[in-house]
Amino acid sequence: MTTKQVLPYSSELVCLSTSGLEVLINPERGGDILSILHKESSQNILWNSRKAKKQRPSPGPMNLSPDSFYDEYPGGIQELFPNTAESTLIMGAELPFHGEACRVSWNLDELDREQNDELKLSTVLQRSPIQMMKTISVEKNDSSLTLRSKVKNLSLASLPYSWGFHPAFGEALSSGGCTVYLPCEEMFVHPESFSSHQKYEPRSKHSLKMVGSVGEYSARTDKDFGADLLYFRCTEGWMIARNHISGLTITLTWDIERMPFVWLWQEFYDPTGYPWWGLESIIGLEVHSSAPAQELKSLADKGEASILGPHQTLEAHLTLGITFTDISKRPVGVNAKGFPFLEGDDYE
Repeated sequence: MTTKQVLPYSSELVCLSTSGLEVLINPERGGDILSILHKESSQNILWNSRKAKKQRPSPGPMNLSPDSFYDEYPGGIQELFPNTAESTLIMGAELPFHGEACRVSWNLDELDREQNDELKLSTVLQRSPIQMMKTISVEKNDSSLTLRSKVKNLSLASLPYSWGFHPAFGEALSSGGCTVYLPCEEMFVHPESFSSHQKYEPRSKHSLKMVGSVGEYSARTDKDFGADLLYFRCTEGWMIARNHISGLTITLTWDIERMPFVWLWQEFYDPTGYPWWGLESIIGLEVHSSAPAQELKSLADKGEASILGPHQTLEAHLTLGITFTDISKRPVGVNAKGFPFLEGDDYE
């Protein structure tokens, strides 16, 4: 079993390591979590771009074009704030595609290895009077990671925002197909065309297969070329994704009050063109404060943007767990530590 990370610049990154995981974080750009090596399977469960596999991602320009994001997009996990979708002009500030937080450099404030491996980062955004702080920790005897984030309004203005966590998973999860389980009965499709090879009509709604209060969605397989952007409004803050062949199981838990929506985007060798050119297999399992994806100005004009009050501080968290489960048993929920329990399990 190997525990060597595949990124050639790993020594330039912050590494958090436990008996179960090795996590690489890039404070230089966004405080991104670039890779999560699951030691039991010797796989990086996150997707990384071809460019990120060769050179360390650096802070990106605040260019309003989405191309400027994709040109430098490394994969992994980003935090999107205060704008989660298309670039926008609001309160005199031009905010880029997916916001500032994932493009600016973050300060490394503290690295604590005494109990759990834990990293504390902070930054002040350039175009918004907002200080951001995040703590990334991994449990010593576990295969889980928790990201805790705070945003603080430094001004007297009331600031509209949208907020999300943006994990992208690679072939460890997607190869051979995977199913996503979550407490939701219905999904709805992005209102505009997302791909010339998408499964569902824009703006359409579809019922999920339900067992009790848990719905399931089967993602595309390697031979099912195309791309989709789908939305789910959950009643509780958890979801489970499991590979059909290996049983690799990923759980995500988060603050449902802060982020009630899941955005699921899947890119499976879609031949449409830029930025993927039919070369990638990716499944994004994102959690967000709003849906569908739209620029912050549009949300604010509709009265649908969240508001960060004068000098207010808000918090959010995302916990990711990795394990293997019996593919003959259906996941039905998560326990207090964020790991799945299955039909027939005694989880009291």
